[in-house]
Amino acid sequence: MEEIHDLLPEMERYTCVVDLFEHAGSLTDAIKFVNEIPAEPTEMVWQTLLNDCCVHGNGGLGGTTAQKILSVRTEYS
Repeated sequence: MEEIHDLLPEMERYTCVVDLFEHAGSLTDAIKFVNEIPAEPTEMVWQTLLNDCCVHGNGGLGGTTAQKILSVRTEYS
C-alpha cells in the first residue's frame, strides 16, 4: 500500500479493503486479510467484518467476530 500507492496503511483503509472483499463475495479473503493486519484491528474493522458475515449468512464467523468487538470495547473502556 505504501510502496506502490504512497498511502499510509491506516485502519480506515484496512476497513475499506475488508468491505471490498465482501462486495466481491470473498468472506474467506476478508478474514484472512484482517488476520494479517500488522496492528490490532480496531472495532471499525471488526464491525465491517461482522456486517459481511450477516450479508453472507455466516453465523459461526459472525459470533467469533462479535466476541472480538466486545474484547476491543473492553480494552478501551
